[in-house]
Amino acid sequence: MRRCIKDFYHHIQGRFHPQTHGPIPADSSSRTTTPRFGVDETTTTSNSIQEGVAALKHIHDAIQPQDLKRCVGELLLVLGSDAFNGSSDNDGLAKLNGELKQLAEISQSTVGPLQSAKRVQDLARWVLSTAKELESYNGYHQFVSDVSDATENVRVKLVGDSERGQYNHDIIFGLSDALHQAISKFHTDSVPTPSAPTTKQKARAVSGRIVGALTIIERSLDGVPAIGLRAAVGGLLEILRSTNRLLDNEDDLKDLVAHLQRLVEIVVSKEGSGIDPRGSALAQRLEELTMDMERIKADAETIKEQTMSGKFLGSTDNTSAIAKLTQATEQAIIRFQTAGSIRIERGVFGLQETSDRMETKVKDVEAIILSAADEATLNNMKPRSDNARYNSLLQTSASFCLPETRVAIIEEILRWAVDPEGLPIYWLYGMAGTGKSTIARTIAKRLDDQGCLGASFFFSRDEQDRQTTVAMFPTIAHQLACSHPLFRSPIITAVRNHPAACTSMMQTQLEKLIIGPLQQIVQTSPIIVVLDALDECTSESSITELLVLLAPAIKTIRSSVNIKFFLTSRPEIHIKAALTEPSMKAVSSISVLHDVEKSIVQGDIRLYLNYHLTKISRMMLPEGASWPTEQDKDKLVELAGILFIFAAVCVKYIGENHPPSPKARLHRIIGASEGNSAAHPLKHLDALYMQIMMGAKPDDEDDESEFIQQLRNIIGTIVLLFDPLSISTLERLLQIEEDGVWSALGRFHSVLSVPLNRDLPVHVFHKSFSDFLTYFGRSGKYWFYINPKEHHGCLATLCLKHMNILLVHDICGVGNALNDEIQDKEQRLELHVPHHLRYACEHWSSHLKLADLSEALEDELRVFCKSKILYWIELLSLIGRMNLVVPLLNSARDWCKVSGNIFVIEGWLYNYL
Repeated sequence: MRRCIKDFYHHIQGRFHPQTHGPIPADSSSRTTTPRFGVDETTTTSNSIQEGVAALKHIHDAIQPQDLKRCVGELLLVLGSDAFNGSSDNDGLAKLNGELKQLAEISQSTVGPLQSAKRVQDLARWVLSTAKELESYNGYHQFVSDVSDATENVRVKLVGDSERGQYNHDIIFGLSDALHQAISKFHTDSVPTPSAPTTKQKARAVSGRIVGALTIIERSLDGVPAIGLRAAVGGLLEILRSTNRLLDNEDDLKDLVAHLQRLVEIVVSKEGSGIDPRGSALAQRLEELTMDMERIKADAETIKEQTMSGKFLGSTDNTSAIAKLTQATEQAIIRFQTAGSIRIERGVFGLQETSDRMETKVKDVEAIILSAADEATLNNMKPRSDNARYNSLLQTSASFCLPETRVAIIEEILRWAVDPEGLPIYWLYGMAGTGKSTIARTIAKRLDDQGCLGASFFFSRDEQDRQTTVAMFPTIAHQLACSHPLFRSPIITAVRNHPAACTSMMQTQLEKLIIGPLQQIVQTSPIIVVLDALDECTSESSITELLVLLAPAIKTIRSSVNIKFFLTSRPEIHIKAALTEPSMKAVSSISVLHDVEKSIVQGDIRLYLNYHLTKISRMMLPEGASWPTEQDKDKLVELAGILFIFAAVCVKYIGENHPPSPKARLHRIIGASEGNSAAHPLKHLDALYMQIMMGAKPDDEDDESEFIQQLRNIIGTIVLLFDPLSISTLERLLQIEEDGVWSALGRFHSVLSVPLNRDLPVHVFHKSFSDFLTYFGRSGKYWFYINPKEHHGCLATLCLKHMNILLVHDICGVGNALNDEIQDKEQRLELHVPHHLRYACEHWSSHLKLADLSEALEDELRVFCKSKILYWIELLSLIGRMNLVVPLLNSARDWCKVSGNIFVIEGWLYNYL
């Protein structure tokens, strides 16, 4: 209330301008006025009550008793309203002014003289010292009540009239009469000089105060929740009321009454807290308090009996008896509160424990949410090849070095990896079949077991996302973040800050995803990145760019993180040229695998052959069979030379579970190599592949028979696919009856990874087999030779044919919904888009680029460009491969331009693409 009054007066003194109930006159700005107390002194109306308002204002600022101060403040609010400021009733206002001045004089005479504003502080101190005496005058209390009622009634009427735009002249006279009656009554009931009350007056005042206090306590008992306690305290109050005027120990009585007031306040506050005391700890405490108060009541009853009989009057025990009651009451309160405090503290402790557990749970939930957000960020790092890891699901058929084999080279690489002075790049190269990938896979596993592997990326021509460098750095960054907590946060932050980094050029990927995050970390222990089979990347320029970028990047990163790169490849010219540049040579260790001493390599090959052939003997031959002989092993080791792939294919071929027997197969391998005088290093491997392919052909089949053509078509497709496909998808793509592919591949398990599950992809075991089949100089004279251009043309034609048949508008039935709005998109794709159609949409142009033109290919391409190309783009959007649209169309356009075919002559296809 005081803050409201203060704000109101600041407002009317500094900002108020006289207003009427209509708009401000146009010339109001030219009038000279001096606002004071919310009215204009130039008007008759404001002058009529100005003196009274000013006097009351000083009284309000100085007065201390809050009820009188509030009363005066409310009156001032009424006088400052728009209704009074807009009144023209000068007579009524003049009368009101007189009453106000008299009211101010009465207030001054009551609280002390006030000559000027300088004495406000003195007045405040005087009022504090006389407040108790002032409260003893009954007239004062009635005066405050009368003035409050008068001002409240006037204010209600004024508000109502102001809202209706009316003004009642009787209101002012009504207020004046009410104030006049209050003032007259105050004069009649009050003692004019309160500074020197008599002893009798004091006694009467004390008695009145005690009676008033007891009455308040008695009324408060309605809130006490325990009936017994209410009766005990009520009885005690009745005793005190009856004995009050007979006792002269004011201080003890006041203390006792104060304690009783405190007791009721405490108990009522418990009831008002909303706690149901029934059956609770509070009920027990109230019961105990009731018993205490019953004992106190009994003691008080004794005092009452003595008082009424006159024995207690004038007794020296007067003070001590009352004091004992007071002390007993105080102790009862203390016991009640102490028990509650203990329970509260126990409850608070329990709540704290609960709060701590809740806080832990909240933190756990927050951590889960943040972790899920981080995982989502990492999962969105695309393009990415999860199959490029050394231990990915699709590489389960790949092998590791057997124990006690390749010991020297593996130990050398591992020493380099942990050597703090070692050069940051180790390049292991060797000819095809020397076991580079097996060594790289073994090194990656050993480093992973030691916690030193940062990432691994195994290139492969068989899979689109592993045959280029497009997904390499996003994959490396993803693996670093997943494998090492220290790298996780900086890489996630980098991906969020640079959302386009994963799809940017190689240099940007390296800077944003690798160099930038790793520069924020200090890591002294070595972190090794394994990059295997660089020669398997189909883009020679991309590998050259990678090697050119690698040297300066490593130099920058190694200022904070001890990162190293282990590389393997064949000795291709472009790779060797890049790694032997002076800048790269200065930071690279180079090891030539096929230059390792032949006796060491052959010793490892012998161990390998002995392990696997012994296993085949136990599984497929009678117990005790002395096979293979040492001469057989020696011959195989000789034929293998330094090619581990020869030994690996041998044991796969010999161990096939169909006729002829393992012994017969071993003799075929040895016999096929006898008399082979070719000088190339793969002559024995070629002879082995020749034996496998010739053995897979039924004796009664002609080289151009339908079965042989289908077999060649299946093998050629598996060898030339850009992504490996499952048996079921191959059958749909090649339009072969069910189980036709499975049956055809039964005799190729030594060179192909053929899973038992029809929905898992078929892989070529080693690239040397693909090279053998597609190189005319090695297999061109035989039925199994695969002409790459011719077979890519067949695959391009099949891809276009499937798209022309299956592609339709809104193939998944999603209408105009955006991809993010399709909650069941994956289920719809699985239902409406078969895997062979998806492969066709992603790779038709890649096959076209490597194909020769044929009439069938021309027809399918024309239909696709005229009527299906938009549906193709729509499907690529659904499967998240819109990034392929421009590259594939550009590739197709370039093929049309270079081939000099009918499309270029007519111009329509070239212009369209």
